[in-house]
Amino acid sequence: MGTVQYMSPEQIQGQEADARSDIFAFGVMLFEMATGKRAFEGKSQASIVGQILAVDPPAVSSLRPEIPPALDRLIRICLEKDPDERFQSIHDLKLELQDILETPISATQAPGTRTRWSSWVAVAVLGIAAIGLAWAYVRTLSAPRTSVHAYILPPANSEFNFLANWSGGIAISPDGERIAFVANKPDSNEEMLWIQALDSATANRMPGTEGAGFPFWSYDGRYVGFFAGGRMQKISALGGPPQTICEAKDARGGAWNQGDTILFTPTPGDGLFRVSAAGGTATPVTELDTKGGELSHRWPVFLPDGKHFLFWLQGAKVAADGAIYVGSLDSKERRLLVATESSGAYAEPGYLLFVRDGALLAQRLNLSSLQLEGDAQPVAAHVGVNTTVFRSIFAASATGRLVYLEGGTSIGHRLLWYGRDGRPGPAVVQEEEQYRNPALAPDGKRLAVSVVTSSSQDIWIFDLARQTRSRLTFGQGRSLHPTWSPDGLWIYYSAFRSGRTYIYRRASDGTGEEETILAGGGMRLAMPNSIRDDGKYLAYEQIMDSAFEKSARNYDLYALPLFGDRKPIPQILSPFLKVWPEFSPDGKWLAYASEETGRLEIYVKPFPGPGGKYQVSTGGGDNPKWSRDGRELFFSSDVGEVMAVDVRESGAALQLGTPRQVLKAPMVGGPEGPFVVSPDGKRFLVNQMGSDTVRLPLTLVTNWAAELKK
Repeated sequence: MGTVQYMSPEQIQGQEADARSDIFAFGVMLFEMATGKRAFEGKSQASIVGQILAVDPPAVSSLRPEIPPALDRLIRICLEKDPDERFQSIHDLKLELQDILETPISATQAPGTRTRWSSWVAVAVLGIAAIGLAWAYVRTLSAPRTSVHAYILPPANSEFNFLANWSGGIAISPDGERIAFVANKPDSNEEMLWIQALDSATANRMPGTEGAGFPFWSYDGRYVGFFAGGRMQKISALGGPPQTICEAKDARGGAWNQGDTILFTPTPGDGLFRVSAAGGTATPVTELDTKGGELSHRWPVFLPDGKHFLFWLQGAKVAADGAIYVGSLDSKERRLLVATESSGAYAEPGYLLFVRDGALLAQRLNLSSLQLEGDAQPVAAHVGVNTTVFRSIFAASATGRLVYLEGGTSIGHRLLWYGRDGRPGPAVVQEEEQYRNPALAPDGKRLAVSVVTSSSQDIWIFDLARQTRSRLTFGQGRSLHPTWSPDGLWIYYSAFRSGRTYIYRRASDGTGEEETILAGGGMRLAMPNSIRDDGKYLAYEQIMDSAFEKSARNYDLYALPLFGDRKPIPQILSPFLKVWPEFSPDGKWLAYASEETGRLEIYVKPFPGPGGKYQVSTGGGDNPKWSRDGRELFFSSDVGEVMAVDVRESGAALQLGTPRQVLKAPMVGGPEGPFVVSPDGKRFLVNQMGSDTVRLPLTLVTNWAAELKK
């Protein structure tokens, strides 16, 4: 196909190319000859592709004022996105260049100026002859191309955002003719399902699939399964209303075999379950070895026999303990295939595809012995991985087609200030890294945040005024949920060690040793979230061993006295997901998010009780945050909004206003901490995707295995 910087838009999109495509490439060369700069710049091939498809380069005369207007116009016509708007033949272009050479020098040009640009215009005319010779040579080559690379754009005014959330994903139909993917509605943050035929430049939006995530195709390609609203659903690839299959609160992938059995993971802390594609009750297929530190079985993929399947096992560490296994519908036995930090897939002709250190690799999988053979070979150098859910962003068909997102193995985040007027301010931290659970110090001068890499997760402290950073934890185990003490002297946090997550604290200036605050007692996980302003109570999430063996996500909420015997005080105990307990400034109320209605909503209860609860949100909510004066309660919505509710006390009761939007901005999902509020309540620190992880196209490769070493 040629070097990406010189490819025309129609080549990139896999459409028919002709002489006008060469004229585009010739125009790119003329631009460089005239300016000494590239017409299209980017940090990666994918970002260059985005520039070619959507951005016009600056006028040549804006970079080199001595360039004559006629030459400026000629280059601009060569670089038109639409082939019909370019020169229609290289002969016409040659005549235009010769005219420019023969045009008398203008009175405004210095005498030496013409010498500088006319010499390379003459070279360009000779270059046209070279193009003709090269084309004649290419036509003499009889060997057919073994594979073709092309790019697939997101829908107009939309983004793929596969790395930006917990619900993205792409799937290719078994015949390799169509892809299903999740992207936001045009000019909206709300995501839905789209289906695109690979011989078409446009995708079809599937109505009724708002909030969709992790699509997968039926074996015959007639349906697409997906997850939305706490349910697994299916929709005809031709359109129509979605149909519910079963409950799936927060699923992690599905696979559909020729017997109409669907294999899926209902929640992040589950093993694999099976259910009929017609609907019904889901039954378990695999069981977690919780004593061995297994946290999840997810991202299933059926092998061709429809009985055996691949899945990714999440172990006790961030990613280094993950691996791809093969299992069976009629047996509890499973076999380790390869250690890897994210999901894999089976691809014809007989390969396991997986990502390691950012590279997509292929290794022979013997379907009889269910063992890998030979060495793994590289397929693509940089393939995106959503490290939040450990999902590789690629899909392969039975017909040798491969689709993947070019990217890295980590998700870059930015931390930006936003005012209530919706205008973004400066970045709080210049580096783009994967940030989770940002927390401002009580005086707003420092920021504690968990920073994730492929091998560690540690807490760092940023001095916002001095723009310096210091590390608080040092790879002793995954550290998260930093929580400031009211005086700013301590950071309370969770750390994952030896298969369990307990609560610790350390001085915020990094001095002294770590102290254990809460551990043991049959507890599997505890995460701090808020400390009352008087410093006496810590609100936290907890799950016990007995509950963890049933589900790794149904936390209960407790308050831990930071004085006396430190005996935890139960606050919310129920079989539903409950997260983000947050004390009001006066310590009388506890806000939290609960899934008791089938979706996360915000509630407030008196602390320590007794008393009933108040429902604050009406259309979903997560991550509650109080204003410093306690008169507003903020929370995030499902579509990238910061909502606010006015709060007034009336005796022992609360009076709540109607939720209203105070900010709409792109932000990461709730579990990563989408926003925090400044001490004066006038600004919001938003955790959002980095600049290099949006608007990237997909790469399509046909007959990908032909490029492997024989």
